[in-house]
Amino acid sequence: MTVAVARSLLPALLALTTALIGGPALAQVRGTVGQSTDRLYDPGNADPGRMRSGTTGFDADPGLPARRSGNATPANPAELAGNSVVNSNTRVAVRKRTRSAATLTRPPNRAVIAPARPAQPVAGIAPPLAAPRAMPDIVAPGLTEPMVPRKKKKKEEDPYAPLGLRLGGLTVHAAVDLQAGYDSNPLRSGSGSAVKGSKFYQVAPEVSVVSDWSRHQLQFDLKGAYLLFQDVNDADRPTLDAKLTFRGDISRDTTLNLELKEKVDTQRPGSLDLTSAVKGRPAFYTHSGSIGVTQKFGYASITAAANVDRATYDQGVTYAGLSYDQSDRNYTTYGARLRGAYEITPGIVPYVEAMVDSRQYDREFNASGYRRSSDGVIGRVGTTFEVTQQLTGDVSAGYGMRRYDDSRLDHLSGLLIDASLVWQMSPLTKMTLKGTSEFVETATVGSSGAVNRKVSVDLAHDLLRNVTVTGSLGYSQTLYQGIGLMEQTINAGLKFDYKIDRTFVVRGSYAYERGLSDNAGQSYLAHVFLLGLRIQR
Repeated sequence: MTVAVARSLLPALLALTTALIGGPALAQVRGTVGQSTDRLYDPGNADPGRMRSGTTGFDADPGLPARRSGNATPANPAELAGNSVVNSNTRVAVRKRTRSAATLTRPPNRAVIAPARPAQPVAGIAPPLAAPRAMPDIVAPGLTEPMVPRKKKKKEEDPYAPLGLRLGGLTVHAAVDLQAGYDSNPLRSGSGSAVKGSKFYQVAPEVSVVSDWSRHQLQFDLKGAYLLFQDVNDADRPTLDAKLTFRGDISRDTTLNLELKEKVDTQRPGSLDLTSAVKGRPAFYTHSGSIGVTQKFGYASITAAANVDRATYDQGVTYAGLSYDQSDRNYTTYGARLRGAYEITPGIVPYVEAMVDSRQYDREFNASGYRRSSDGVIGRVGTTFEVTQQLTGDVSAGYGMRRYDDSRLDHLSGLLIDASLVWQMSPLTKMTLKGTSEFVETATVGSSGAVNRKVSVDLAHDLLRNVTVTGSLGYSQTLYQGIGLMEQTINAGLKFDYKIDRTFVVRGSYAYERGLSDNAGQSYLAHVFLLGLRIQR
């Protein structure tokens, strides 16, 4: 009975509820239901990483029309095609898309990467270390940018150095010294002769050519001078020193070395090899040529070379007008050299060197009846070095011996020491030390030959960037074996250079020369003054 009454009253209650609530409230409820459907993820019309705005918290679908509030105008009927549903009880058009349940999917899950486990040793072998991470630039407090590393300061170019002339792959430097001066003893006459001073003029040209090629190297150096004396006859004298070198890079470890030399100088009358009866200063010439190959084996290198030297002497004229023949002093030397070196460090390279030669005179017997042809051998040990780029040089010591064809002549032997050092004491001061030892030929009766040793030191200091003062001191000794005679020379000098610009240099110098000889009456003294202009390019 009760159930039947409830069933009969239910339709009436529903009708009453609908009348009380009214159309607007029901439309609001239906619009809310449609809106909640629109907030679902749509994989077909939206980006996989986006959701329409709603309770899910993803971004709104840009493909949907903006929702209107208040008294909005009805939607365009063209927009309500397809799956759109229109509620006739409200002024708001609500779009509700229907889709199958298969298209309703969850957003993709984010990938979770597990932290990398450190590599473990395998069979007792540690794994390779990871590359270190670059450290970020740390900005000090108060700075807005990282500090810029300081660049290494380039060596300042000398504003007074000559620029030279470029000819293709060659750089040419040329200069000439035009000087005038006074020499107190032009002939270097001994104390037993009358000494007369004279004014003189000097012309001294220089040429230097250096290649700038990617491979091979060519270099040519020439220095000459001619002294013209006004007040003393037969005192004029020329000098020349020229050298041409070529290095051919055959391969990375093999080089070819060629060298040609030419030297011209004069003899001093009154020396042991030239009688004082000869007037003037006869010239002598030295022509040299060599060819060699250097092969590197890692840090070691071997050099093999062959050389030919030719020496000739001009004839002299005595004060009596007679010819003084010196052709018996002309000779030719054929030699070979073998050198091995090992680079301990880039700045220290010790070496061992051996040389042999055969010297043949044009005449078998000279004017005194001696056979002066000979064979010689020299052995040296030394090293080249460079210490902090301030001290560089080459030092060697050895022993040499010559055996002459004439049994009346003793063997010529002696200790040979050579050195060349450059010490950059400061940016303004440089010292150069040189020392040489060699065997020289002689025509003196009873002497097989002489051992000549020279040492010199130069000290240059820049008072200003364009003013340089140089002091020099030198000593030379020639000891004649077999007769016990000795000649010595002491040199000292002071000179200055004032650089006007890159082209013109004003030069002045003073030289002191003192000769000491065991030959009676042949010691001498000379003072030389010079002043002039150097023109360079």
